[in-house]
Formats: sequence, structure tokens, C-alpha cells
Amino acid sequence: MDQHEKIQSKVTNGPAAQNLSSPTHELRDANVKNLWLIGGGLFGAVLIVLALLAGLFAFYTHHTTAPDTKASTFIVPDNTAPGPHIQSDPHEDLLKLRASEDSVLTSYGWVDKNTGVARVPISVAMKMIVKKGLPVRNQQEESKVKE
Repeated sequence: MDQHEKIQSKVTNGPAAQNLSSPTHELRDANVKNLWLIGGGLFGAVLIVLALLAGLFAFYTHHTTAPDTKASTFIVPDNTAPGPHIQSDPHEDLLKLRASEDSVLTSYGWVDKNTGVARVPISVAMKMIVKKGLPVRNQQEESKVKE
């Protein structure tokens, strides 16, 4: 007996051959009555929802005000949109902002007149720092700060 015949005999006489005689599909059928009941229930639910929506649409159609009706005098409409507002010319706004900042940085003015705090131009402030030097703490002040 050659190799091919041995394999053939195992296939025809083995446990797999016994399973071939049994059916390989579902023997029970679906319950058609239950399927029709489920489908009819879903169709009925859709019809009920559609009827409710049609009633709601009719209700809102009949209870709206006419387009020519004036608004209540108790409510004042506010037609301004909440901020931030859109800039019509951002480039021009930026130029104005920089001009105002430059005027503050290059001019004299009071920061707080009551306490005597003034604003000086940057160029003058740099010359003053070069002339006087930066403030330096002495040893006594440093020891007080550490304690």
C-alpha cells in the first residue's frame, strides 16, 4: 500500500468521515410569526412618531406671530454683538497703538503726582543710570534682609 492509499483510507474510514453523513446546516427555521410581529411593531412605532411630529408642526404653525407684528415695548433689542469686535483695519489700529506707546516712552509725564513719581524718556533714563550707576545694597541691608 503506497502513501496515497493510506491517506485515502484514513479519510474514508476515520472520524471525519462519520461527521460527513450528518447535516451541516441549521435544521430549525426562523419563527416567521415573531418576525412579522417585530416588523409590524417597528412600523407602527414609526407611524406613531410621524403622527406626533405632524401634530407638533401643526401646533407651532398656528401659534406663531405674524411677521408684521411689532415686538413688545418692554424688551429693547440690543443689536450690538458681544465683544471682541472685528477690527475693520487692523494694520491702522496697530500703527495707532505703537504711536501711543512710543509717545509714552519718549515723553515726560506724571505716573503719580501725589507721591512725586514721574516718567522720563528712555534715552534720558539710560543716561541717568550711566551717570549715577545702579543702586547697590550695602552689607547692613543684606544682613537685615536675611534675618
